[in-house]
Amino acid sequence: VSQDGTAGNAKLFMAVWDKVIAGGRFRNYDWTLKVDPDAVLVPWRMRSHMVGHTGSKVYVVNCNKFPGSPNFPMMYGAVEIFSSSAMIQYSQLSWKCGQQL
Repeated sequence: VSQDGTAGNAKLFMAVWDKVIAGGRFRNYDWTLKVDPDAVLVPWRMRSHMVGHTGSKVYVVNCNKFPGSPNFPMMYGAVEIFSSSAMIQYSQLSWKCGQQL
């Protein structure tokens, strides 16, 4: 566990996202997804759920830790969904995340 109580592999995931951003292909799509290998994702269902958010800075929260949250229930780790705008925002500010771990 890192200092902020998140997963100890957060820096590893940040390094992977840095490679995705450096590749730039995410800019060709409305959504970028991280899906665990044991998860099932149906792309057209995801698209239909996210269509109202296309073009916005969106990150689908993936933690079910806080049942009192207005966003409960949330996904827990198996799938993360980022809009293209959110990916651009992350690429510009990810250095702050690295400093806070």
